[in-house]
Amino acid sequence: MHIFKTTLLILLFTQSVFAATEDERFSALVDEYLEYTWRASPLNATFNGIHKYDDQIESFLIADVRNQLDANRLFIGRFKTEIDPAKLNSSNQIDYDLIMDSLKAQEFSLDRSHDLERDPGIYPQILAGTGFLMFSREYEPLSERMRRLAGRMEKMPEVLEQGKKNLKNPPKLWTEIAIETTEGAVGLYNQVIGQAAAGMPEGSELRVRLEAANAKVIAALQAYQTFLEKDLLSRSTGTFADGRENFVYRLKTFYKLEQTPEEIKATAHRVLLETEAEMQRVASKLDSQKTWFEMLEEAKQKHWPAERVLPEYQKTTERSRQWVLGKKLASIPDEKLDVLETPLFMRFVTPYAAYFSPAPFEKEQKGFYFVTPVDPGLPEKELKGRLGEFYVDIENTTVHEAYPGHHLQFIHQNRLSKIRRMSGSALMSEGWGLYCERLGEEFGFYSSPIDSLQAYRWLLVRAVRVLVDVGMHVDGMSFEEAVNLMVKHTKLERGAAEGEVRRYTQSPTQPLSYLMGMLMIQDLRKEYEKALGSSFRIGDFHDKLMSHGSIPVRLIRDSMLSELPK
Repeated sequence: MHIFKTTLLILLFTQSVFAATEDERFSALVDEYLEYTWRASPLNATFNGIHKYDDQIESFLIADVRNQLDANRLFIGRFKTEIDPAKLNSSNQIDYDLIMDSLKAQEFSLDRSHDLERDPGIYPQILAGTGFLMFSREYEPLSERMRRLAGRMEKMPEVLEQGKKNLKNPPKLWTEIAIETTEGAVGLYNQVIGQAAAGMPEGSELRVRLEAANAKVIAALQAYQTFLEKDLLSRSTGTFADGRENFVYRLKTFYKLEQTPEEIKATAHRVLLETEAEMQRVASKLDSQKTWFEMLEEAKQKHWPAERVLPEYQKTTERSRQWVLGKKLASIPDEKLDVLETPLFMRFVTPYAAYFSPAPFEKEQKGFYFVTPVDPGLPEKELKGRLGEFYVDIENTTVHEAYPGHHLQFIHQNRLSKIRRMSGSALMSEGWGLYCERLGEEFGFYSSPIDSLQAYRWLLVRAVRVLVDVGMHVDGMSFEEAVNLMVKHTKLERGAAEGEVRRYTQSPTQPLSYLMGMLMIQDLRKEYEKALGSSFRIGDFHDKLMSHGSIPVRLIRDSMLSELPK
């Protein structure tokens, strides 16, 4: 009897030690799922910093994409049968839901928005994007990156052929944009990859292979451009409007927003009126005879010479970092941010400045804040206009892109769970960027009333974006009406307004994410501060907020408020 009891106790102890918890089973299945997705989508693997498949590329033929979607459904079905989400910890419950939403996004793209059939720009973007990433991110020596890229490039012409087979009736505007995108892709492979090949040892196997693959990619892109110009453009009669049903589905499913398009539009209109009034109040303090727009135009005349733009942005970036630390607005983990001239091949799509984040799974977490040099050979009016924009926009752009904006946000995110690292809700990411612009005003980063005015102007732009976003995709607003609305309220040059609206046609609900995300973060902060009272610390709040990653703000709110003491 004694021996039986001892044996039973040992057996029970062994089972308790080795029985996996639900969270452990979930974590193991996540690892298996991610390896499966990276093998199925080598492009996605490269983007996320996984490089074992860098010489491969998936098929984009609709029949193949549908087969892959069916396979994805089967795999994600394993989460439903093997995992009980009610037994997961609260963080893993959110990750579980994010995995379910990722399948919905794939289904939506293929079966409802028909992206592969409607957007001819997708295919040259695939080629340009992977070439840019593999050249720019220094995760391996250049020769090894180019060896893997050569293998992928040899398969790239087929992607463009698949695009030709997929495309049916795109909007004419999107075909025109795709023509420009293809021209840019040709430039990238001509200039950047071509120069990289020329830098390899003459006669080496790698150089010969890379040059041959590059020539084929360029020829395929040029043939695709001819197809766009001579064939597809004349039969591009589709509409860019997303439609109410799709728009609302995006809001509810991917943003977790319950507001109707009309309620969202009313919120934006209120912010628009309040911001216009505040801008005029600030301007009147400086000169009661001038409008805010006149004040900004006058300030632009004080711009630096072209050679001082990059050094000023470097200094301001470091000042923003020290400001975050000094005001205790957030913690800053190990990271690096290089402020550099925009590479040549990016300058045609980056007239001013842009941020390039480190990949989620890259060992070195280094971001790039690119500042595009101003060509001194530009006509004098255009030259002064560019330099003036850099001058008045430096502080607002830096807190949005660098500290405490996107760079700090993604550095925090890339330390989270594997699913969170890859999460990308614009409502949180762009909402955080705009929220940081308002922190610049609240915590004294802006150096002058002019800097405050420019920050308010960008708040104004974000409010109008909402009106245009809902207007074009739900209410039947035309492209010209949208441009006119932008020009009327924001005073943007017409060419700049057209560029903004062109982007909005291709990204329904993304333009509204800045303002709506910011407002949700501000509301959460008020709730959190009210609950904590005198123990509230702004830096702790921001760290907690960023510790959830770029997921819908409502999920963050529910999580943060549930953890407060009752």
